[in-house]
Amino acid sequence: MFNVDQLFDHLPQDVPAPPPFTVGDITLENPGRFMTAHEVKQASRNQTICDLGLIETELDLERASNAINHIMHLYPFLSYGVKFDQEKKWMRYVPQPVQTYNLRLDEQKLTSFEDIGNHIACASLVLNSQKLSHWSLHQVQIPQVPKVKLALSIKIYHSLIDGASVMTILKKFNELYSSASISSTPKPLQLTNYRSVMSCDPSCAPNNNPLSRRAMNFSKMTGQFKEENQFGSKLKFLDQIGLNCNYYKEEDICRVKGVQYSFSLYAVYITQLVGYMFFNKDIKENEEFTGMAVDLRRNVDFLKRGRYPELDLDVILGQAAAPIPLIAKANSKTTTQEIALQFQKQFEAYKLTDEAAFQQIAQNEIGPAVFKLNLDGSLLCSNVGKMDLGEGPLQQMIGFSSAYHVWDRPICYPANAFHRGQYGIFVLEWDFKLFDKEHQKINNEIFLDINKAIIQKGAENVSIQDVIQLYEAKWLK
Repeated sequence: MFNVDQLFDHLPQDVPAPPPFTVGDITLENPGRFMTAHEVKQASRNQTICDLGLIETELDLERASNAINHIMHLYPFLSYGVKFDQEKKWMRYVPQPVQTYNLRLDEQKLTSFEDIGNHIACASLVLNSQKLSHWSLHQVQIPQVPKVKLALSIKIYHSLIDGASVMTILKKFNELYSSASISSTPKPLQLTNYRSVMSCDPSCAPNNNPLSRRAMNFSKMTGQFKEENQFGSKLKFLDQIGLNCNYYKEEDICRVKGVQYSFSLYAVYITQLVGYMFFNKDIKENEEFTGMAVDLRRNVDFLKRGRYPELDLDVILGQAAAPIPLIAKANSKTTTQEIALQFQKQFEAYKLTDEAAFQQIAQNEIGPAVFKLNLDGSLLCSNVGKMDLGEGPLQQMIGFSSAYHVWDRPICYPANAFHRGQYGIFVLEWDFKLFDKEHQKINNEIFLDINKAIIQKGAENVSIQDVIQLYEAKWLK
């Protein structure tokens, strides 16, 4: 049995174009179909999704197991493996007997947010070429969230589905667990997964010069990685990078007036990121900068109206989110509100209900769009409707996907996944080990200081210059 990263070693790092396929090779009706080029690219980089469903009460383990087994029969491709087809010289899915779960408490107990980050960061270690998804149950004893007793964990190979589809699965778990009876072997809803290749309308971005490869001294905030990638090929170093899980009470996080909640969060993070870059001399004093946040939005309603009217996308799993790049231009005197309003205005410019406005950019990858822009600071975010879980034991989701980093260029962009729910706000982000623990703590304090200042004075009165002063006062020399 090969690990996933070993399985793809014989493919070149820059995944080649797929061979020609005959009609029917890649369809929802073919459980042994060949993978798309995008799926192979994701798979070769060992990209995984891990989500935890937080639970307050003790679970009936037999009922929970029955619910999971029902889901595995609804979506048998969650039990599939992958193999290299020697004739086609390409990867294909391999149907396997549906995995059966007899759920028991895992030995790993989660007692801190650091434990949560470590658990999610290590998701790929339990997946291999013959096991592309995995469930587990863990005890939780974290003082900041005392009501949470258990966490149901689902780990899935990212080439199968995305985070929006994980939400569909966990919502189905809630529904089944709460039902009067659960069928053990229901008729499959879907034999294989679908991938959307939806993207965004680049004309909505402000005028910008093509990427000129100008010298950019990326700060420690964004990562200092050599072009040749000192961690080795195919981004295998992702397994060496941990996750930070930061937790905030709802009242500690500001809301910029006049914009959606997620854009408010993104504006605060961009304010902090660029403030640090000014402080660290990555951007010259008084220089204009270009910052970007990428918002991932569910496109299910759009797809129903447009390209896939025959699919019931409330039950069909696949790539159900589209990346929306939001660009802000500003300088050190720009306020958080001005950044947030730029994000809001740009989002409104995207014609999300018009199929012609969605243009294919490298099969749902945001990387090529990023490269065409002259960016100083960039933030890759996820806030894709994580809380629509219905009624049942799962109260809130926390999750992260290594597929936030899908391009060949060395990683220079922080990725944050925001999870807002009844327990508060969880933010997961890569821990590149570029800050020691003390500086990570200070960085988090400054984030809270920015939010506090906006709550007290308003976002129109908090500028990037204020953030620079916070770093000058607090950062350890």
